[in-house]
Amino acid sequence: MADQTCRRPVFRKDVLARILKLAWPAILEQILVMMGGIVVTIFLGRYGTNELAAAGLVNMIMVVLQTAFSGLATGSTVVIARMIGEGDRRGSRDALFQSMFLAISLSLVITSLAWLGMDSILAFFFRDVGMAVQNLAAVYFRYMLISMPFLTLDLTVAASMRGAGDTLTPMAATGVGSIINITLCSVLIGRMGMTGAGIALCSSRIAACLFRLAMVFLRRQRIYLSFKEKYHLNPELIRRIYRQGMPAFIEQVIMQSGFLMMNTILASLGATVLASWQVGVNMNSLASMPIFGLGVATTTCVGQALGSNRLEDADDYARESLRLAIVVISALGILAAALASPLAQLYSSDPAVIANAIVLIRFFLLTEPLIAIITINASALRAGGDIAYVTATALIGLWLFRILIAMLLVRQAHFGLYGIMIGLLMDYIVRAALYWRRVRRGRWKYRQV
Repeated sequence: MADQTCRRPVFRKDVLARILKLAWPAILEQILVMMGGIVVTIFLGRYGTNELAAAGLVNMIMVVLQTAFSGLATGSTVVIARMIGEGDRRGSRDALFQSMFLAISLSLVITSLAWLGMDSILAFFFRDVGMAVQNLAAVYFRYMLISMPFLTLDLTVAASMRGAGDTLTPMAATGVGSIINITLCSVLIGRMGMTGAGIALCSSRIAACLFRLAMVFLRRQRIYLSFKEKYHLNPELIRRIYRQGMPAFIEQVIMQSGFLMMNTILASLGATVLASWQVGVNMNSLASMPIFGLGVATTTCVGQALGSNRLEDADDYARESLRLAIVVISALGILAAALASPLAQLYSSDPAVIANAIVLIRFFLLTEPLIAIITINASALRAGGDIAYVTATALIGLWLFRILIAMLLVRQAHFGLYGIMIGLLMDYIVRAALYWRRVRRGRWKYRQV
């Protein structure tokens, strides 16, 4: 009885309060992002299946192009969280300046190269879906590239704010962009099709970036830039951000190039399957939105705890975030599976697309707890500077299991969409097991960042 009396509660209220305080704005921000994506998907899906398929694959290409910026954002979050934990506020502002400089430089280079190689990129990824889809994709792709420098700077500043513990300002900026995107989509897509979707998304990204920059310079919150202070390029600080960002960049290259490879396998099954996958992934992303917010909170809380040498607190944040994530995402997955049919019909009027999407939405219910384990444990490992391990497991899970199994089942065994689903499930099982073991061993808490 004594042991049971002294045992900790399943959820610690003080730890959960801190996590939820940081998580709810990030969750709401993700909801706003997803709302914009859902609106575009619904309007394009009702405009035509080719438009929906083209937009889905262009978005995947853009995610791959943004991998360098995702790595930079991760490096900024981890370094700034540590500095805040150490009490180095001036250093955190210097880190923000270095991150912004790197974001602008990288985005201009990558955008220029992608623009010059646009025809080759589209010809490679759209070779199996026909010229009609490829031509639509070219229109959308141009607007995405125009918006990339603004998106990159926006993502980097937002990540820096989250590392400092400010999740409210990024949410507000994303809200501005989402409102503009949804409004313009409702007006333009019906009249202009793919061109209208491109204009809407490009305009919203520019507006969100400008709003976020205004917050950086005009409001003195947890992290900001002041016109009264002088900022210079700091090679040592850039290297520190680079050390954390490079493994994250490599991880994103592995992950996003793998997702693109999966989409080429999907594209070989036709535009209907590709459109169905887009619907299923959108609905799964809705269930995963709270996990994104909890992942952000985990990285910030764990990083700041490690920066102030509170190792037990870091453990508590990682453990309680994971418990909460599993409960929340499982409940949302059950709800989505129960409403699979009406949800699928929101996206398309094509009976084949609807039928496949229902199967996918219900299938993703099986993956929800695994997604929680992967996301939260990976967030804790990143905060601890153990990003190289996350990168290695991404290579193992995605390429050796998801892609290889899917390729064999689709192209050799002719399993069709079910081959894709089996490969994805195996990837999640493998990575969830690897992350679980790594976090439990605890060595990540003692790494220098």
